[in-house]
Amino acid sequence: MIGVTVLASWPIAIFFLRDRPSEKGQFPDGADTPPAEQAVEAFSYHYLIRRYSFWLLLLGSACSIGAIGSVNFHMKFVFQDHMANAVAQTEFQSLLNATWRAASMIILASSIGGRLMIGGLSDKFNKKIVMAISYFLSAATIPILLTVTPPTTPWVFGLLFGFAMGADYMLIPLMAAEQFGVNSLARCMAIILPVTPSLKHGSPILSLCCASASAVTTSPWA
Repeated sequence: MIGVTVLASWPIAIFFLRDRPSEKGQFPDGADTPPAEQAVEAFSYHYLIRRYSFWLLLLGSACSIGAIGSVNFHMKFVFQDHMANAVAQTEFQSLLNATWRAASMIILASSIGGRLMIGGLSDKFNKKIVMAISYFLSAATIPILLTVTPPTTPWVFGLLFGFAMGADYMLIPLMAAEQFGVNSLARCMAIILPVTPSLKHGSPILSLCCASASAVTTSPWA
């Protein structure tokens, strides 16, 4: 069903959506003329990959998305470990699924707030500071996750982690545009986006390998 929905959306993306608002006569802040930065030529891929600041952005983005992927992947395992001795076996699976489902819904709702709020915060404050705080918040939610005791609904963890996740996803293109200009944003993301999933999906696998090689359960490796 999801695949059919994606295929059905292709005509909308091809015939109705536009990459640049200027193609429809729309410019930033309701201006009648394009801003001066639109006339600046985009940097080449060769220029970007020779910039130290670009590699820092790429590494930070990959590590952040990798950490988020690990937490999302291991969240249910952490709940399972914490419920092992606290819940009757007959109720175990249903309560585990209910806790994981509630956490996922809280995270998704909070991530929307994170995406919306972080744009305003980035306009008012230094984007590097905002990005560092969002990375710190992502890391700080991991100890909170390890204190969750299902079937208690993990409100604190879900709200903080969801906000940090939404903020991280929004800040990556904002920082790329800040460092290299709006016209170079597409080329920056063309490199960053294929790289970050490798850590997003590789980090959970690595942590499972670490858990399998030791006598420790998956929880501390999340």
